[in-house]
Amino acid sequence: MGSRGFYLRGTISKFQKVLFDFALDVILSESFELFYVPLMLNDNVLTGTGHLPDFEGQQYEVKIAKDKSYYLVGSSEPSILGYFMNSDIGSLEEPVLTTCWSSCFRKEAGSYGRDQQGILRVHQFEKIEMVALCRPEQSQQLFEKFSSIEEKIYTSLGLHFRSVEICTGDLPHKHNTISTTLIQNYQPKVM
Repeated sequence: MGSRGFYLRGTISKFQKVLFDFALDVILSESFELFYVPLMLNDNVLTGTGHLPDFEGQQYEVKIAKDKSYYLVGSSEPSILGYFMNSDIGSLEEPVLTTCWSSCFRKEAGSYGRDQQGILRVHQFEKIEMVALCRPEQSQQLFEKFSSIEEKIYTSLGLHFRSVEICTGDLPHKHNTISTTLIQNYQPKVM
């Protein structure tokens, strides 16, 4: 894979596992439910979550039939949200808090200038996601909860960090529209 791939071995491999386990333990202590999710999704889930067309050209397509494809996930958020796609969430009183540790895949090679805003991406990487389903009026409180959990993880590890507020237009993708798009595309059902 050249410069966009890497190996971890020995002690550093164990360190990654311990680090991810620690972060998950902190998140799970805050009443999150752990999910193990699919790493390939259909275009219906990706469109419903706003990842298509937003990530078009950045996801690996896996042809499973002449006219059918799945896509390797670039993030585990659509996998988690896909679990709830056919659920009636209109009457949620309490937020649903979920988390996931997964491998993610992106076609970042040749993406000139993208490495200038944030972390250098590789084709395959691991990350932990925190995802909440909530009522709009609960979103700010949950954003603050997510931020405090991240701060707790960094502080517990003795890492120095800085929280920065940025304009939505400066975000690398249109993540601010993903939740709204997903909820608008839900097909309620009686459970």
